[in-house]
Parts: sequence; C-alpha cells; structure tokens
Amino acid sequence: MKIIILWETIDGLQFKNRKDAEAHEASSLGLTLNEYKQLNDLEKQEKIASHNLSYEQNEKTLEDYTNAIQAVINFRENHNLPVDEHL
Repeated sequence: MKIIILWETIDGLQFKNRKDAEAHEASSLGLTLNEYKQLNDLEKQEKIASHNLSYEQNEKTLEDYTNAIQAVINFRENHNLPVDEHL
C-alpha cells in the first residue's frame, strides 16, 4: 500500500511538498514565506482563543480573544490583505 499526500492551495493547485504549497500561497498573497507563516500562526491563535472563549467565558478569555482578532486584523491591514468578514 502506498500513501500519497497532496497539499491543495487556496486556488486549487496541488503539491506533493508542503513547503512548495506554502511558498505558492505566500506569493499569491504577496507575502514572503515568513510573513505567510506569521499570518497562519496569528490565525491559529485566534481559533484557539475563540475555542477558549466558547469553553469558558470570562474577562481573561474575552480579552485574549479580542487581542487575537486585533492582531490578525492589524497584520492583514499592514500587508494590504482583505480582512475576513467573520473577524
């Protein structure tokens, strides 16, 4: 049995290598690979903060969630990327 993993980009292209897929997505957004990884990290932090807020709602989780969203918005605005409507 042979398992083949394909990475699909936001525009539907498929790559056998994750780094190639990330490089393609970064360039399609006008970002460097490091900036693309930074954006992904910020978006992951926002998802974690959202999960934490839904699990336990208090002042700290609300503040963490608000800060995480603002970090994503600031990054997107600083790099002339559209801000997602759900933010």
